[in-house]
Amino acid sequence: MKIDGKRLAEPHLSSSGLAFNEARRNELTTPRLLARPEHAEKFMRAAQGESKAGPLPVPLQLASLPFPALSCQINASFPDAGQQSCKRPANEPFSTPHDAVLCFDEQLSDQRIAHQHMRNLARYFTDTWPSRLPFSQPQQFEQSEYVLTHGNGQSRRCTTYRELARFVASSAVPDMPDRLLHVAGPQLSNFLCQTYLYNPALCLFGNVGHHRIEPLANLRVTFEIACNPDGAIRVRYSASDDHVDRVMLVGPQEHDEHEAPLLAPASIRFSGTLLFAADGAYAVGPVQVRASAFQPQHAPYSL
Repeated sequence: MKIDGKRLAEPHLSSSGLAFNEARRNELTTPRLLARPEHAEKFMRAAQGESKAGPLPVPLQLASLPFPALSCQINASFPDAGQQSCKRPANEPFSTPHDAVLCFDEQLSDQRIAHQHMRNLARYFTDTWPSRLPFSQPQQFEQSEYVLTHGNGQSRRCTTYRELARFVASSAVPDMPDRLLHVAGPQLSNFLCQTYLYNPALCLFGNVGHHRIEPLANLRVTFEIACNPDGAIRVRYSASDDHVDRVMLVGPQEHDEHEAPLLAPASIRFSGTLLFAADGAYAVGPVQVRASAFQPQHAPYSL
């Protein structure tokens, strides 16, 4: 079973080697974000300490907007709006598959993605926003890399959550650092895998016989963050795994999934843009996917 690109322990299966179907995997997916689904006030009080009394403030809603509308509204106000590549400090380039055979550029009109995109925006960002645990930001921060881009165009690596919070602080939206880390954080890898890698309508990596190839990627994400004078934020990201060594081969029938090693490690990289309006709403833009060849060592026994 794959959960966020990793294999979890499974209950005993029969000799057929069958695994859980996609619906079951989705049901058991555990977000990397520290969150709890219910009894929010009780858990938040426990985290803050029993000595603190009084009701907790209700977090403001995290709204998702269509990317084209928000992009037209704020993107031109960034000095380097015409540049599409995400930069990192010198001598630390993004990892890109040198032998890329898959070059996928998402189009906003692609209906193969629309349903999963909306479903996973809610599942990983909007719906989990009220249930996030307080004081977990430093742990979330450590799961990714952050680069801060200043108005003069100079970029430098961000080393602490406090530094990140100061950089994106907004008097109009006091919880803007939380909003940014909630979307531009550990949850983004889940969103990318479920929307693009494990999307049966998209099937980016082709098939082996009647089985769809789904990479078991463990993505490491780097975010480049820039703010404009109006308080809007643009985040360009790169999420990559240069050593993918396993895939799931998913058949058309229920319970027909098989893990298979690759003949050689493969590489995959996502890149894209996230936008945050000055009022705290966010938008997730289309992605680019670059990957090398995925060649399973063997096909399922049933082929």
